[in-house]
This record gives sequence, structure tokens and C-alpha cells, in this order.
Amino acid sequence: GPALALALCMPPASAQAPVSLSRDVQPILDRYCVACHLYESPQGGLLLEAGDTHAATVDVPSTQAPLPRVAPGDPERSYLVHKLRGTQLQVGGSGAPMPFNADTGTSGLATDELEVIEAWIRAGAPDN
Repeated sequence: GPALALALCMPPASAQAPVSLSRDVQPILDRYCVACHLYESPQGGLLLEAGDTHAATVDVPSTQAPLPRVAPGDPERSYLVHKLRGTQLQVGGSGAPMPFNADTGTSGLATDELEVIEAWIRAGAPDN
């Protein structure tokens, strides 16, 4: 299928450009998160619109848990990752896993999308 063809055309991970907030992470946030986390109505005081994400997440204390929203270099200490994995209660958080889909009552990102976000955090969560 197309995904396999794409994978075959991609250079090995070591040769890839570093994960980019604007190019790689923001489109995922745009698809799942911005509908609620936008300027007019930032759920939980969290803005995830392009241009706002870095300042709203990196080294910012979570309002739900004793972790920062994003801990640069450390996905395991990043509350955003736990919310996306559905493990937020295990780290002292609250609320539902994200993204919440009101239509289906389900949550969660595709594995590859979560991996992109984790890779960005592991790379130090650069504002790129």
C-alpha cells in the first residue's frame, strides 16, 4: 500500500531531519486537538494552535498533575504524553485521555502519531 511505498522511500532514521514541531507535531495537534484547544476556548487553559503550542506546553506546569505538560528530553515526565497514552491517572493526573472524540466516546492517537510527539520531546522539544 501507499504507506509501505512511503516507508521504502524514506531514509533511515539516523539520516532523517530532527522532528519538527511545525512540520511534524503541529499537524497532529491540528487534526485532533485544536478544535477544543484554541484561542477562543482553550480547554484547561491549554492553547495548541500553531504558534502557541511551544509556549503553552514546554516546561509549563500541568494544571492536572504534578508534572510539566512537556518535559524536554523526557516523554515519561511529560504529562501531555500520559494524557495521550491514557496513563494520566497513574502519574497523579485527572480527567479523560486525550484526544477525546465526542462522536465515538473514544480517545487516543494512532501509535505512529504518538511516536512522533514522543520523538519531538526526546529531541528536547525544540520550537522548530
